[in-house]
Amino acid sequence: MQFRKRKEKALQFFLTRAKYGAKILDSLSSYLTGEYGRELSSTNLSGMRKFYLVYRDRDGKIIQSPIGQLRLLQEI
Repeated sequence: MQFRKRKEKALQFFLTRAKYGAKILDSLSSYLTGEYGRELSSTNLSGMRKFYLVYRDRDGKIIQSPIGQLRLLQEI
């Protein structure tokens, strides 16, 4: 019984944090859209954050794929 109560309390805590995080993203989205005049949705911001978390420890730069670089050279 004790475990179940702790589990429910932990679940409620994380659900509350998730709602708070969603509100922060919505608020930031509204602010950035007003500041820069283009749509920066909370979904886009979430994707940007995930991208950062995945690639933040890379030593090198994030570069365009070789095939994309070839296309760029062909246009010159």
